[in-house]
Amino acid sequence: MAFRTTAILRQGLKLRPPFELALRSSCLQLVLARWGLETAALMGLRGEQTANDDDRKVRAVEAITTAMYESGLDDHATSAEKSMLDKPYRTWEYSDYAYGDHWEALGVL
Repeated sequence: MAFRTTAILRQGLKLRPPFELALRSSCLQLVLARWGLETAALMGLRGEQTANDDDRKVRAVEAITTAMYESGLDDHATSAEKSMLDKPYRTWEYSDYAYGDHWEALGVL
């Protein structure tokens, strides 16, 4: 039974060329970078945080989004990824954080 399932899975998988994998991993990396900023904000890092830190993070979020559109990666990002990156800083919802399960695929790529 396990062999049959594996054979069915293999038939359903389509091998992708290396450049496609590189483009998808780049998209995931941008979303992962944004996730890190959102998670840091959510955790409310205690300690020596200043108003300057928040400005830097806002600029970093803008840079991530700009990188996606100016590099043309938006053509390879999913609609969910584009939606998350387009949201203003500190407005992510639970579903945005839960999307992180897809990042585990980065190790497989």
